[in-house]
Amino acid sequence: MNRPRLFKWLHGIGYVCTALVLAELAAFLYFAIPATIEHRRYIARQMEETRTREGALTGGDEIHADALALLKPLPPLNSLGANGLRFVAMPQLSRFHYALSLAGSGGDAEGILIVTDRGRDGPTSTIQHFAMPRAAYAALMADFDGRADGFTGIDTDGACLDGTEIAFERIRGSRVTSGLGNGACFAHYRALGDLVKAALLQAITPSGPPVGENWYPHATDSELAR
Repeated sequence: MNRPRLFKWLHGIGYVCTALVLAELAAFLYFAIPATIEHRRYIARQMEETRTREGALTGGDEIHADALALLKPLPPLNSLGANGLRFVAMPQLSRFHYALSLAGSGGDAEGILIVTDRGRDGPTSTIQHFAMPRAAYAALMADFDGRADGFTGIDTDGACLDGTEIAFERIRGSRVTSGLGNGACFAHYRALGDLVKAALLQAITPSGPPVGENWYPHATDSELAR
């Protein structure tokens, strides 16, 4: 093979390789750019859905509907005075869901806990009244507000199908705030759920199995979660 023909052959290979690289780059951009745009839209939707909102909890998807259904039997927000909380914990793989209200009236906080057992024969609810010491309630609300106020939403990936959905409505004077998110997927809502659970267990023993991590029954009572 003479040298000019060898150069042409090498140039031809170079052109083919360049064309292949450009084709791969174009294919990557063709799929990557829409995927990136869609991911950004997903994160924006997630932030909007999980941020702390001004106003009471509203409807939307099935999770919001379930939370509102659990909140409905509790005293309405406007009956809790100028300092109150309504809260829901819904461990998705457990039979037991929890809804509670707290009203700070200047003395001990007045609490109502509703434990719903979603058994095979249909849901049944147990209502328990309790009091939370004033100092414990003040500490809980200070920590809760410090975490929840101004929260702009979850801006990282963390979607999951199960876990424990946490929802709340908080009233202070004329101001009402609310939020909803998954405590198994997102540390923010797990922290809020853990705060309420720790304070609640100091004030009352909920009906049903002992409440464990992330509002699920203790491992020794796992058969009750089915």
